[in-house]
Amino acid sequence: MANEISRVERDLPPAHYTLKTESFSLLVKSEKEKYESDTFEAGSYKWRLVLYPDGNKKRNGNCHISLYLEIDGVESFSDNWEVFVNFKLFVFDQIHNKYLTIQDVDGKVRRFHKMKTKWGFDQLVSFEDFYNSSKGYLVNGCCAFGAEVFVIKPTHKGETLSMVKLKPPTDKAILTSKIENFSKSDKKVHYSNKYAVGDRKWKIKIYRKGYDSAEGDYLSVT
Repeated sequence: MANEISRVERDLPPAHYTLKTESFSLLVKSEKEKYESDTFEAGSYKWRLVLYPDGNKKRNGNCHISLYLEIDGVESFSDNWEVFVNFKLFVFDQIHNKYLTIQDVDGKVRRFHKMKTKWGFDQLVSFEDFYNSSKGYLVNGCCAFGAEVFVIKPTHKGETLSMVKLKPPTDKAILTSKIENFSKSDKKVHYSNKYAVGDRKWKIKIYRKGYDSAEGDYLSVT
Protein backbone atom coordinates (compact mmCIF):
# COMPACT_ATOMS: atom_id res chain seq x y z
CA MET A 1 0.00 0.00 0.00
CA ALA A 2 1.34 3.45 -0.90
CA ASN A 3 2.48 5.69 1.91
CA GLU A 4 0.02 8.43 2.82
CA ILE A 5 1.44 11.92 2.42
CA SER A 6 0.37 15.19 4.01
CA ARG A 7 0.58 18.44 2.01
CA VAL A 8 -0.16 21.69 3.83
CA GLU A 9 0.91 25.31 3.39
CA ARG A 10 2.60 27.41 6.03
CA ASP A 11 4.26 30.84 6.35
CA LEU A 12 7.39 29.75 8.23
CA PRO A 13 10.42 28.86 6.03
CA PRO A 14 12.34 25.58 6.42
CA ALA A 15 14.41 25.52 9.60
CA HIS A 16 17.48 23.71 8.31
CA TYR A 17 18.11 24.09 4.58
CA THR A 18 16.91 25.80 1.41
CA LEU A 19 17.92 24.82 -2.12
CA LYS A 20 17.30 27.57 -4.70
CA THR A 21 17.63 27.15 -8.46
CA GLU A 22 17.76 30.20 -10.74
CA SER A 23 17.31 28.38 -14.03
CA PHE A 24 15.26 25.24 -13.50
CA SER A 25 14.63 24.74 -17.22
CA LEU A 26 18.38 24.50 -17.91
CA LEU A 27 18.68 21.93 -15.14
CA VAL A 28 16.00 19.83 -16.85
CA LYS A 29 17.58 20.27 -20.30
CA SER A 30 20.97 19.20 -18.97
CA GLU A 31 19.47 15.70 -18.81
CA LYS A 32 21.10 15.11 -15.44
CA GLU A 33 19.01 12.49 -13.71
CA LYS A 34 19.48 14.11 -10.31
CA TYR A 35 21.10 17.02 -8.53
CA GLU A 36 22.72 16.60 -5.10
CA SER A 37 22.87 19.69 -2.89
CA ASP A 38 25.69 20.74 -0.60
CA THR A 39 25.65 19.11 2.81
CA PHE A 40 24.05 20.74 5.83
CA GLU A 41 23.97 19.80 9.50
CA ALA A 42 20.94 18.94 11.60
CA GLY A 43 20.72 16.84 14.76
CA SER A 44 24.54 16.33 14.85
CA TYR A 45 24.47 14.60 11.45
CA LYS A 46 25.17 15.82 7.92
CA TRP A 47 22.53 15.65 5.19
CA ARG A 48 21.91 16.62 1.58
CA LEU A 49 18.90 17.01 -0.67
CA VAL A 50 18.69 14.89 -3.81
CA LEU A 51 16.49 16.47 -6.48
CA TYR A 52 15.15 14.69 -9.57
CA PRO A 53 13.95 17.65 -11.72
CA ASP A 54 12.34 15.35 -14.30
CA GLY A 55 11.09 12.84 -11.75
CA ASN A 56 12.63 9.63 -10.46
CA LYS A 57 11.37 7.30 -13.17
CA LYS A 58 12.79 4.27 -11.38
CA ARG A 59 10.51 4.98 -8.40
CA ASN A 60 7.15 5.89 -9.93
CA GLY A 61 8.10 9.55 -10.19
CA ASN A 62 6.80 10.10 -13.73
CA CYS A 63 5.26 13.54 -14.28
CA HIS A 64 6.37 14.66 -10.82
CA ILE A 65 9.26 16.42 -9.15
CA SER A 66 11.04 13.90 -6.88
CA LEU A 67 12.96 15.01 -3.79
CA TYR A 68 14.80 13.03 -1.12
CA LEU A 69 16.75 13.53 2.09
CA GLU A 70 20.04 11.62 2.20
CA ILE A 71 22.37 11.17 5.17
CA ASP A 72 26.05 11.92 4.49
CA GLY A 73 29.32 10.58 5.89
CA VAL A 74 28.04 7.07 6.58
CA GLU A 75 31.39 5.53 5.64
CA SER A 76 32.66 6.53 9.08
CA PHE A 77 29.69 4.98 10.93
CA SER A 78 29.71 1.56 12.62
CA ASP A 79 28.31 -1.38 10.64
CA ASN A 80 25.04 -1.51 12.57
CA TRP A 81 24.37 2.24 12.70
CA GLU A 82 20.83 3.62 12.56
CA VAL A 83 19.38 7.12 12.81
CA PHE A 84 15.68 7.81 13.48
CA VAL A 85 14.35 10.94 11.82
CA ASN A 86 11.15 12.92 11.48
CA PHE A 87 11.52 15.21 8.46
CA LYS A 88 9.62 17.58 6.18
CA LEU A 89 10.39 18.71 2.64
CA PHE A 90 9.23 22.00 1.11
CA VAL A 91 8.41 23.78 -2.14
CA PHE A 92 8.26 27.60 -2.00
CA ASP A 93 5.18 29.40 -3.38
CA GLN A 94 6.76 32.69 -4.48
CA ILE A 95 3.49 34.42 -5.34
CA HIS A 96 1.78 33.92 -1.99
CA ASN A 97 5.00 33.74 0.04
CA LYS A 98 4.06 30.38 1.50
CA TYR A 99 5.74 27.02 1.76
CA LEU A 100 4.09 23.82 0.61
CA THR A 101 5.07 21.34 3.34
CA ILE A 102 5.26 17.66 2.41
CA GLN A 103 5.64 14.92 5.02
CA ASP A 104 4.42 11.46 5.94
CA VAL A 105 1.07 11.57 7.68
CA ASP A 106 1.03 11.43 11.50
CA GLY A 107 4.68 12.56 11.63
CA LYS A 108 6.01 9.11 10.85
CA VAL A 109 9.60 8.50 11.96
CA ARG A 110 11.94 7.06 9.32
CA ARG A 111 14.91 4.82 10.09
CA PHE A 112 18.10 5.58 8.17
CA HIS A 113 20.59 2.69 8.18
CA LYS A 114 23.29 1.02 6.12
CA MET A 115 20.83 -0.39 3.57
CA LYS A 116 18.60 2.71 3.48
CA THR A 117 20.45 6.04 3.48
CA LYS A 118 17.82 8.04 1.62
CA TRP A 119 14.14 8.77 2.28
CA GLY A 120 11.78 11.16 0.54
CA PHE A 121 8.95 11.54 -1.93
CA ASP A 122 8.85 10.12 -5.45
CA GLN A 123 5.87 12.37 -6.18
CA LEU A 124 6.71 15.54 -4.28
CA VAL A 125 4.64 17.78 -6.55
CA SER A 126 3.09 17.10 -9.95
CA PHE A 127 4.34 18.79 -13.13
CA GLU A 128 0.82 20.11 -13.60
CA ASP A 129 1.02 22.07 -10.34
CA PHE A 130 4.72 22.89 -10.51
CA TYR A 131 4.57 24.47 -13.96
CA ASN A 132 1.24 26.20 -13.30
CA SER A 133 2.18 29.90 -13.07
CA SER A 134 -0.69 30.62 -10.67
CA LYS A 135 0.75 28.23 -8.09
CA GLY A 136 3.94 30.26 -7.72
CA TYR A 137 6.36 27.34 -7.50
CA LEU A 138 8.25 28.30 -10.69
CA VAL A 139 8.59 32.04 -11.37
CA ASN A 140 10.90 33.35 -14.11
CA GLY A 141 12.72 30.03 -14.10
CA CYS A 142 13.42 30.22 -10.35
CA CYS A 143 12.22 27.84 -7.66
CA ALA A 144 13.18 26.80 -4.13
CA PHE A 145 13.02 23.61 -2.11
CA GLY A 146 13.79 23.02 1.55
CA ALA A 147 14.11 20.61 4.45
CA GLU A 148 13.57 20.31 8.18
CA VAL A 149 15.25 17.40 9.92
CA PHE A 150 14.58 16.35 13.50
CA VAL A 151 16.69 13.45 14.76
CA ILE A 152 15.13 11.27 17.45
CA LYS A 153 17.78 10.30 20.01
CA PRO A 154 16.40 7.91 22.65
CA THR A 155 17.90 8.58 26.10
CA HIS A 156 16.60 5.26 27.50
CA LYS A 157 15.73 7.14 30.70
CA GLY A 158 12.46 6.39 32.41
CA GLU A 159 10.86 4.65 35.32
CA THR A 160 8.66 1.68 36.09
CA LEU A 161 5.76 1.97 38.49
CA SER A 162 4.64 -1.27 40.08
CA MET A 163 1.68 -1.43 42.43
CA VAL A 164 0.60 -4.42 44.53
CA LYS A 165 -2.84 -4.78 46.02
CA LEU A 166 -2.47 -6.08 49.57
CA LYS A 167 -5.04 -8.47 50.90
CA PRO A 168 -6.12 -8.03 54.53
CA PRO A 169 -5.09 -10.95 56.77
CA THR A 170 -7.72 -13.63 57.09
CA ASP A 171 -6.63 -14.57 60.60
CA LYS A 172 -7.39 -12.08 63.36
CA ALA A 173 -5.71 -12.11 66.76
CA ILE A 174 -7.02 -10.56 69.96
CA LEU A 175 -4.18 -9.35 72.14
CA THR A 176 -4.74 -8.75 75.85
CA SER A 177 -2.69 -7.15 78.56
CA LYS A 178 -3.56 -7.26 82.24
CA ILE A 179 -2.87 -4.27 84.50
CA GLU A 180 -2.97 -5.05 88.23
CA ASN A 181 -4.78 -2.68 90.64
CA PHE A 182 -5.58 -0.29 87.79
CA SER A 183 -8.36 1.55 89.66
CA LYS A 184 -6.27 2.09 92.77
CA SER A 185 -3.10 3.13 90.96
CA ASP A 186 -1.67 6.62 91.33
CA LYS A 187 0.13 6.46 87.99
CA LYS A 188 -1.07 8.92 85.42
CA VAL A 189 -0.06 6.65 82.50
CA HIS A 190 -0.04 2.86 82.22
CA TYR A 191 1.58 0.80 79.42
CA SER A 192 0.52 -2.57 78.11
CA ASN A 193 2.87 -5.38 77.24
CA LYS A 194 4.72 -5.14 73.91
CA TYR A 195 3.23 -6.93 70.90
CA ALA A 196 5.00 -7.86 67.66
CA VAL A 197 2.87 -7.03 64.60
CA GLY A 198 4.49 -7.18 61.19
CA ASP A 199 8.08 -6.02 61.43
CA ARG A 200 7.53 -3.74 64.42
CA LYS A 201 6.72 -3.88 68.12
CA TRP A 202 3.80 -2.00 69.62
CA LYS A 203 2.34 -1.15 73.02
CA ILE A 204 -0.79 0.61 74.27
CA LYS A 205 -0.62 3.78 76.37
CA ILE A 206 -3.53 4.18 78.84
CA TYR A 207 -4.42 7.37 80.67
CA ARG A 208 -6.54 6.31 83.68
CA LYS A 209 -7.99 9.76 84.24
CA GLY A 210 -8.05 10.89 80.63
CA TYR A 211 -5.72 12.89 78.42
CA ASP A 212 -5.75 16.49 77.25
CA SER A 213 -9.32 17.79 76.85
CA ALA A 214 -10.73 14.50 78.12
CA GLU A 215 -8.76 14.61 81.38
CA GLY A 216 -10.94 14.03 84.43
CA ASP A 217 -13.94 12.83 82.43
CA TYR A 218 -12.83 9.87 80.27
CA LEU A 219 -10.39 7.01 80.02
CA SER A 220 -7.95 7.72 77.16
CA VAL A 221 -6.09 5.10 75.11
CA THR A 222 -3.37 5.67 72.50
